[in-house]
Amino acid sequence: MEAFSAGPLIIWNEQSVKKEIAEGWEFFAVSFNEDIVAGLFIKNEGEQLLTKNTPLNIQYQGNAFSHRIKDFYEQIAGDKNCIEVINYCGSDHFRTIGLNESHGYVLKEKAETQGYEVQTWSKKI
Repeated sequence: MEAFSAGPLIIWNEQSVKKEIAEGWEFFAVSFNEDIVAGLFIKNEGEQLLTKNTPLNIQYQGNAFSHRIKDFYEQIAGDKNCIEVINYCGSDHFRTIGLNESHGYVLKEKAETQGYEVQTWSKKI
């Protein structure tokens, strides 16, 4: 757990993951050589695929995993006949914000949740 950047949007522990699943999110673990790289959450709502993820394990940052995660989200959206991918991230996650911009996502909304600002990004598929 110490290898992941902390952030209030998703606390990276078993209880938090179970809470997200109980709220209807599907959970995927990104792994490489038996290491967990990140945790992904998706939820299908009509023609939208909602997405959010934990930060990458620090030792895997800069190795294109974030780009592959975006590709995965878009592939799942296509498989589920969604026309839009929505991504939630904390406003302090500058890497995710830059990644969203580079993949053609558009900032739609900023909202405060439990004292933490969350950004909503959108990409039409």
